[in-house]
Amino acid sequence: MENDNELGPKERLKQHVQSLVLATMKRHDWSQSDLARRAGMPRNNISLYARGRSIPSYEHAVKLSRVLRVDPAELTGIAEAQERAGEDDVVDVKSTANGKYLLSLRKELSSSQLTRFLELLDQINREDESARAAQRSHAGQA
Repeated sequence: MENDNELGPKERLKQHVQSLVLATMKRHDWSQSDLARRAGMPRNNISLYARGRSIPSYEHAVKLSRVLRVDPAELTGIAEAQERAGEDDVVDVKSTANGKYLLSLRKELSSSQLTRFLELLDQINREDESARAAQRSHAGQA
């Protein structure tokens, strides 16, 4: 297994979810099916989390968090994002009812950093619009 310091945030989160799932299953002597039933989700998803292959969607994180007795933010990476913010930075991430996230950020930026940040937001917006257009086009063909 790689050193934790060498892993990216997504891989660290997968490992964290994996350890929570495996520890809970061991503590209660549950199978993946037992945990899936208690969480109200497919066993295949539990298998992915137990093998460190996937990060739960917000919907699954909420269901799983009740059984694991943790905050859903701990299963989605929101908690880590908040912890990693610098002391002078304020990062607030909230989940919304539709499974997306609302990001509030207060950070001092140079003009070049601001330009890069705004370019990134524009890129995200263009990608979202392209995806919506593709969905509309696909729906129109059906």
